[in-house]
Order: sequence, then C-alpha cells, then structure tokens
Amino acid sequence: MVLKKIEKVNIVFLGSDAGPNTTKKITNKCNHYQKKLINCFTKAELTKAIGKDNRVVLAIVDRGFCQAINKLLEEAI
Repeated sequence: MVLKKIEKVNIVFLGSDAGPNTTKKITNKCNHYQKKLINCFTKAELTKAIGKDNRVVLAIVDRGFCQAINKLLEEAI
C-alpha cells in the first residue's frame, strides 16, 4: 500500500529488521520520489507504536505530524 501511494507520503518508516526485498523496494521508491526514509526502529517497535499487528512499513502523510516527528528526531540526535 505504501508503494502505491508513495507520491502523497512525507515520511516513511521502515523496520530496521525488514527483509532484503522489502528494504530494497521501499528504499528505491523513497529515493526516486525523494521521500524521507527512517529505518532506526524495528518491526516490533513500529507495530507497538501504532497498536496494529505485524507492521514493517509505516507512511505518514499529514505535514504537521511529519514536522513534529522531524523535530523530535532532531532533538533525539
């Protein structure tokens, strides 16, 4: 689903322990469409963060939410 709507996405979270094929597909699409890719969280952490089962890839569309995430990530670094 993320691959199909990548043009509308602002940030993509990819589990750091995702499989090689998924990692390649998502990374290539994000690079092609110049989307920010964050892969510092595991699949379990992404799943727990949103309360859904077995999530490997998350996409954030809302610009305000993306700005808040970017700010928090910059402060954490």
